[in-house]
Amino acid sequence: TLQSGKFDLFCVLNNGITLVATSITPAGNRFTLRDYQIVNGCQTSNILHECQSIENINTLNVPIKIIVTESEDIKT
Repeated sequence: TLQSGKFDLFCVLNNGITLVATSITPAGNRFTLRDYQIVNGCQTSNILHECQSIENINTLNVPIKIIVTESEDIKT
């Protein structure tokens, strides 16, 4: 999908990245995550790293799910 330049399909065909964090602090259109880890999305991260030199890759949208919890059971 990326190598063919079909960036608009990536968001539909890829599950993206899921993060779990203990807290989130919003500040305008930015936010800070504390004690976060990627729990799903290793393949996505690796593909994005491999394809970082593709022209216009910076226009790509990647689905991201953020789960904020202090529960150790949920985090593990």
